[in-house]
Amino acid sequence: MADTGNHHQNRRGGRRITWHSAFCEALRLELEPYKRLLRFMFEFPLISGPLRIDALIVKCGNCGAVRKNIASIFRNDNILEYKSPGASVSVRDFHKLLAYGHFYASLTRTAIKDISLSFVSVRYPRELVKQLKAVYHYHIEERLPGVHIITGELMPIQIIETKKLPAEENLWLRNLSNELGAADLKRVITAGSSRLKRGDLKAYMHVIMQAN
Repeated sequence: MADTGNHHQNRRGGRRITWHSAFCEALRLELEPYKRLLRFMFEFPLISGPLRIDALIVKCGNCGAVRKNIASIFRNDNILEYKSPGASVSVRDFHKLLAYGHFYASLTRTAIKDISLSFVSVRYPRELVKQLKAVYHYHIEERLPGVHIITGELMPIQIIETKKLPAEENLWLRNLSNELGAADLKRVITAGSSRLKRGDLKAYMHVIMQAN
């Protein structure tokens, strides 16, 4: 959740990089084949004030499964928390997302079984995973490259480790990074040039060029 929005910004060479807007565009593009079946809401306010969900994706009607690696656990209402490069998912973040999932269920009268929770992060949160296994006895399994499923809660939970996602399937999320090599950067620029003209990749490309 974005308490203030500032945790999605960091500096490089004195410039402020706003990663969250790029994440929003990347997420839309990753799930573009299902755009008629999904409703995207970013910085979704739970209440009036600073409590906001980074990204909420709601299925439109009974559209069935979204056959995408990052959406394998998706239910009807799907809450996503994004961590910009340099940040990692902490135990505090984990408990906060759980609490917000329950809060969302209460406010919207959505059944818990119809909600999924996702963390999207460049880094694999080793300390968090260690605690979840040792203290809370969760089971954590990397079922697909970069997609770590956490079981032991009422809501399905996943950690999407973007740097391990397949390049051919997750071009936009995988390359939302400040450590791109020349080949990766060229691939993103080539794939994004036509979209940039249409205006649906402006924030993403701006952030990538700033960060790299």
